[in-house]
Amino acid sequence: MSAPVKITRMDHTASALRGFAAKSPDSGQVRRLLALALILDGHRRAEAAALAGMDRRTLRDWVHRYNADGVPGLRAVRTGGHPAGLNDDQMAELKALVLKGPDPAKNNVVRGRCVDNRHDSVHLFGAICPARGVGAAIIMPAVNTEAMNEYLQEISAQVSAGAIALLILDGAGWHQTGGALSVPDNIALLHLPPYAPELNPMEKFWAYLRTNKLCNLVWNTYDDIVQACAKAWKFLIDDPHRIQ
Repeated sequence: MSAPVKITRMDHTASALRGFAAKSPDSGQVRRLLALALILDGHRRAEAAALAGMDRRTLRDWVHRYNADGVPGLRAVRTGGHPAGLNDDQMAELKALVLKGPDPAKNNVVRGRCVDNRHDSVHLFGAICPARGVGAAIIMPAVNTEAMNEYLQEISAQVSAGAIALLILDGAGWHQTGGALSVPDNIALLHLPPYAPELNPMEKFWAYLRTNKLCNLVWNTYDDIVQACAKAWKFLIDDPHRIQ
């Protein structure tokens, strides 16, 4: 087996790469950034590749790309795809027809509809302590064990000195111990029975935020979604009486 390719570009730390991942709208770039962050943290290449959903050869190729082009080099390479079937004049004519709409008598429809299928998403990890009226949260671009480990570190930093936090979880794959999940010493996990989310007190807070802060809204950019989630969480934890 050939020796691993070294990361020679050292202008970003592992933490900085995770920061780029949290802001990237490109899911492929997110996985590559997190894989490189794991390498910088000292993880073995096979482990970093597996956690990022790729093989070692692919990870090796992305290390080469990162060394040459930095963070922008980790973006997905998009080809032009199949050539358009319509020329510019035909595209303009089609646009005009869509904007004008159908003739009910001629086209036998009331109206046409344009659907914008573009979308993006972020994931808000959060936990609260009713006894203290505080909470801990992070916003991540993906849900996986790597993101869960970052979340556990955030909770660990918020636990009072000498205390143990009991974290109630469902049976999601990224909540399972015995693999790559790293649980800090001041956190204990309590897994719920299958198909019983109503037993988790945190669910009522998620329902509250969805209903009052994060419903029936459209955001223009990925950063707008992140800011909306951060604002919603701040609204919750800024009122300890609401948590208690």
